[in-house]
Amino acid sequence: MRGHHEAQMSFRETCKAKIQRQLEIMDKVTTDEELEEMLQRDNLTIFISDNNSDCRITSQAVTEIERRHRDIISLECGVKELHEIFQDTALLLETQGELINNIEKNVTSAAEYVVDSKEETNKAVSFKKNRYKIASLPRFLKPFKKDNSI
Repeated sequence: MRGHHEAQMSFRETCKAKIQRQLEIMDKVTTDEELEEMLQRDNLTIFISDNNSDCRITSQAVTEIERRHRDIISLECGVKELHEIFQDTALLLETQGELINNIEKNVTSAAEYVVDSKEETNKAVSFKKNRYKIASLPRFLKPFKKDNSI
């Protein structure tokens, strides 16, 4: 009988140590008296209810982590798209920069041509005026005028 009682006490202490360790894992600090009281009343439902609430909290945490992960992936995709847009913009600016330089060169050339043509027009006007001066020679010099009708 004594051996049976010692075996029962040893088993009780082993179970108590396991329960104490489980409670520590669940962040429940209990004293030996509280643990003895729970064992005497067979009130082990605390493990089940705490375990269920811990599972629920853990499940919510996992759901939140997954949502944040999706948000981070989405943000990463957005940053990649923005990077591609900047690269495309840089390429377009480089290409259009050459076109703008070409347009500027053509405008400068056109301005120079306008100045040159203005000078040529002024010369033509002065030559035209000189021709009329020659045509209005006095009458006595008109017989010497060259005849272009031949």
